[in-house]
Amino acid sequence: MNNPPLVRKIVIIAVVLLLAVLYLAFFFRSNRDDLSGNPEKANQALDRAVKGGVLQNCAQLRGVVVSGTDYEAVCRRNIALAKAEATLDPSYCSEIADPVSANNCAMSVAFASSQRSGDPGVCDQILTGEAASFCKAAYWSEKAVNDSDIKLCDNLPGGDLALACRSKFNYESFLKSPGSVPCGDIPASLARECTALKSAIKSKRIGDCMSLSDPAMKTRCVQLINSK
Repeated sequence: MNNPPLVRKIVIIAVVLLLAVLYLAFFFRSNRDDLSGNPEKANQALDRAVKGGVLQNCAQLRGVVVSGTDYEAVCRRNIALAKAEATLDPSYCSEIADPVSANNCAMSVAFASSQRSGDPGVCDQILTGEAASFCKAAYWSEKAVNDSDIKLCDNLPGGDLALACRSKFNYESFLKSPGSVPCGDIPASLARECTALKSAIKSKRIGDCMSLSDPAMKTRCVQLINSK
């Protein structure tokens, strides 16, 4: 190369870039060590990044681990989930590293999309296999309750999903009007609670409601006694 000024410029640019890379590496390492050793600062940095809503900014938390929790992964998960739910765009779920969280994200988007469109077929467009089946079961269960029509559960193939749909319908119907649903029709795990709630209402003793372990039943028990 016969152009010394050009060579000098290239060398200077290369040196500047190298120094910038070294500085950033030092900054991120220093920042990482500082935050990892200070949970309060780490949580503040995480909150700022998540509120900012920019996935790329989660890189500021790279290498920050507090009590075994990878803060960059938490940052990406929270932002991606928020964006996926706000836009109903399942592609954001792929930004989540943890497979379980990513699947839950996709399930949430699929269910919300099916509810908004009134089309359970959306579940098959976003999910596959068992996840799609659960999504459609959730759709019909919710619709059956909202429309007060247990026959909508018949849209599901026979088996556990259809049974779960009917159980949910009967449980929600029981909460609305305990006297209209036999305890044998709600999930077996809540049959004893059902009997106890009816007994509490009959005795009109709010104290008896406190023995109920199901939060919704306990709240409803108190409401019904107070309304009498």
